[in-house]
Amino acid sequence: MLRTILAALLALALPSLAAADETVGARVEYWSMDLTGDIAVSGSASTTLGTDTLSLEESTDGLGLDNESPVGASAWLNLGPFFAFGRYTPIDISGRGSTTQEVAFGDVTFDVNATLDSSLQFNMYDLGVGIHLLNFDDLPVRIQVGLLGQVKLLDGNVEVTGTEAGTGATATESQDFTLPIPMVGGRLKLGLADFLAVEVRGAAIGYSGDHLYDAEARVELSPIPFVGVSGGYRIIDLAVDQSDVNLNATFDGPFVEAFIRF
Repeated sequence: MLRTILAALLALALPSLAAADETVGARVEYWSMDLTGDIAVSGSASTTLGTDTLSLEESTDGLGLDNESPVGASAWLNLGPFFAFGRYTPIDISGRGSTTQEVAFGDVTFDVNATLDSSLQFNMYDLGVGIHLLNFDDLPVRIQVGLLGQVKLLDGNVEVTGTEAGTGATATESQDFTLPIPMVGGRLKLGLADFLAVEVRGAAIGYSGDHLYDAEARVELSPIPFVGVSGGYRIIDLAVDQSDVNLNATFDGPFVEAFIRF
């Protein structure tokens, strides 16, 4: 059965063997990102995790984190019907919030009306492979349709500093997290002209109440060979409860890119 499925996939991908396509490429990306959601951190002081949730973006009963504009990079490689890709997005957000009640956050309980100096920092790595099921370049509109599998790694830290309840002293709670998340998805690219293309890509996973969705759409302009610019919109929606961190967040916004390919 497995051999039959693999043979069918390879048969569908055979048109790509004769297709003219770049072998390697790389992009630099500027993402104007908005942030919404909430976070809780468990610890010996947290009796009920859900009641100790703080908003990420609100300044009242929240961390007051600012929006961020990360600069990232990506690269890809095409080998016949197969392709591989990698991406790096650094996110480093800080802000100031406050509490209207005592809040247990990790091993620190912050006082009523405490000012919270907060930061959320993580590096997001994507590494994946895929196969072109369709790859036609001899039609009026070039068509690429692919399936992909990838691993997204979130490696970071959340830190909150404020006045501790009971002591009045300044206290800091810092929690590291490392979340490797496998995902599956697809890719569609339409070449409308030699210099113009539209691409939609997405991947997702859901398990045990957690989920992660990552999708984007872009328009590429390449008026001269090998180089070009592109722009589009990206959204990442996640709900994860791992490494003592319960994070529900949406990162989204427009992006612009410059790319080179051969």
